Amino acid sequence: MKANPRTPFRLLACAGFIGAACAGWQLAGGSSAASATTSNSGTEARSSKAASRTERSVRESGPPPQARRQIAAIRGISSSKERMQATIALAYSLPASELGDWIDRRWFQSEPGFDLTLFNKIVNQRWQTEDPQGKLKLAMEAGEGYSMGAVESWAKQDPAALLAYFKENPNPNLEYQSLQAIAKANPTLALTRLRELIASGSPDNSGYYGNEALREIAAKAPEALAAALNGLPKNLRLQAEGMLLGKRLESDPTGELRALMQRPDGLTALERAFNTSGDPGKISDVILSDLTALPEQWRGQLGRIADNLINPDNAEKWFRSDFAAAGFTEDQVKNLKQTAIRNLSYQNPEQALKLMGEMELDPKVRENMLRNLFSYGHDAEKNEKMLALLSSDAERETAQKWLDRSSGRSEEVKAETPSEWLEQIQNYDPAKGNSYRYMSILAQWDKDKLAEVASGFRTLPADKKMGVATILAGDDNNSRGDPSLRGEAIRYLILNEAPAKPEEAQANDPFASRPQNATHYASSLAVQWGIKDPEAASQWVQGLPEGNAKLWAQKNLAANWAQYDPDGVQRWLSSFPAASRSEVEKFMKEPQ
Repeated sequence: MKANPRTPFRLLACAGFIGAACAGWQLAGGSSAASATTSNSGTEARSSKAASRTERSVRESGPPPQARRQIAAIRGISSSKERMQATIALAYSLPASELGDWIDRRWFQSEPGFDLTLFNKIVNQRWQTEDPQGKLKLAMEAGEGYSMGAVESWAKQDPAALLAYFKENPNPNLEYQSLQAIAKANPTLALTRLRELIASGSPDNSGYYGNEALREIAAKAPEALAAALNGLPKNLRLQAEGMLLGKRLESDPTGELRALMQRPDGLTALERAFNTSGDPGKISDVILSDLTALPEQWRGQLGRIADNLINPDNAEKWFRSDFAAAGFTEDQVKNLKQTAIRNLSYQNPEQALKLMGEMELDPKVRENMLRNLFSYGHDAEKNEKMLALLSSDAERETAQKWLDRSSGRSEEVKAETPSEWLEQIQNYDPAKGNSYRYMSILAQWDKDKLAEVASGFRTLPADKKMGVATILAGDDNNSRGDPSLRGEAIRYLILNEAPAKPEEAQANDPFASRPQNATHYASSLAVQWGIKDPEAASQWVQGLPEGNAKLWAQKNLAANWAQYDPDGVQRWLSSFPAASRSEVEKFMKEPQ
């Protein structure tokens, strides 16, 4: 069908009409004469209106008689211009007490189109301004998933009134979510209320949403957040410290990095800052400018944060830096160079191939790199150039294999709900894609959606659950996300001893390059989780089944935790049986 050339102009004109109509209402004082209320009586009036509306349990089948007459009068107008004017007039003339009914009960009967869109927009804006409490209550009746829009609008309009509402009508989960919206414009108010919620012993919904509120506060009011650190629970305090450090690293990367090198927990603090905020590019340049200044402990563990430091723009600079002269071991140098190549793979695959040719690589590592380089689906011309850079027929054959597979892969995975995601992941076929596509969806979801995934995961049949658990357990790329889901998957693997993946799946799944066993996954998660929230990580580790996986998770968590909170880790170890405590302490004394 041929496109209508006038459509873009019509849409633009409509957008201008909405703006003009809404501006006219604001100039008139924000409401019609029929609906205006004084500021002194507004709160009381809103409360009574909302209560009268929500107390009604039986809804009429349609609009009341007067509303029917108003709608009929509009529908009887033949001129589209006059009908639009009448629609706008009706939207501005409705009593405030009826706004929610017109929206919620869909009283305005019109064919789908601009009249209906404009009417709903005006009435919704009036409803939010004149009766935000009633709008929020009605949204909450529909479920918390519908409430956040009303909360965010009220937070912009009158954050103090919103918090006063939550004090009278406690809803910790929704209030913690509201703090992020409030913090954008009023960070000190959000911080004060966050501390009040924590001090009152409010149910702990603060993890994800409290963290997001802190991120806004750190950006808008860093001094206030720094002064309040000691009043925050440990998990939020660690996150806040990372955010504040990230801000300082942006303004003075050299000075802050030098200060971190003097701290026993400096590298862990830097890693936490990378997980929350900051500009790794600046830190990367400072590190490379004087490699000999790095403490010995940093040289040994720099590979742990290399993916934060190395990006396509500086990868070759890292590759060619003289790490050996600065005291790095051969294995440490190899690890950093391989990370540099990997980070070049997508944006500059030709250069990545050239760098591969300059170093000796284990055959399995080289094959994995070729897989990554030739699995992105580049255009045919680029693929030919890349193939020409390979040094042997065997490598060209391997590369061609991955090119053939990538060209036959399925389209990008799309899942908007947890149930859709679970349905698709159960049928995951390594030959047609890779599990990263599924994990990237989870990385965008909040704590509530991830909780739904976890709930659905528990009910999966055993023959499907093992495969899903293996994919979830191997997802260590999303360091900012909630670790509970991955923790549950790892626990399931430990209890059920996940079988080795078929050779075909290992060859095509990027997670397959990591050790495929629950012990490795448990230790990896324990360290990552411990950086964000050591208390929660230690509880998860202690809840694992007794055995090798739990012991190694204890060892790795304790060794890392001791770098920044030796007293905390000792309190944790004091609850251990003597035998396991002795093993963990022995591991902690070994060179890491």
